[in-house]
Amino acid sequence: MCIRDSFSTSQIEQVLQILSDLDETDVNLLLFSLARDKQNRAVLIPCVWHLISHNKIGCDISLPLNMNTAIWSVGAIK
Repeated sequence: MCIRDSFSTSQIEQVLQILSDLDETDVNLLLFSLARDKQNRAVLIPCVWHLISHNKIGCDISLPLNMNTAIWSVGAIK
């Protein structure tokens, strides 16, 4: 099963919309903005990393990637 199959289009849209609203944030804050429940945040982690790897979410890849990595909407100017 492809990792893309593990989350829905609505999850992708929700992640990107909340990130757009936040402008620039880190992975942890984005996940907390999406879900208060630890289990639900855990479900969204693969979606966030998938979007980063496909350049739908921007970050400085010259720095180590972790839950505190600064991220931004690709459409936003950093």
